[in-house]
Amino acid sequence: MSKNIRENILAFMRSNSYAPMTAENLIEAVADKKCNPAKLWQGLREME
Repeated sequence: MSKNIRENILAFMRSNSYAPMTAENLIEAVADKKCNPAKLWQGLREME
């Protein structure tokens, strides 16, 4: 997992009310346009 994605996820969770949110909205909020959605979900699972 990219450290950048993990940092984006953590920053987003700390600064916003992120629930309820669709998967697509979450990807748009924390990942850049080049991010593979599978990597985002992998990162979330690793952070649990």
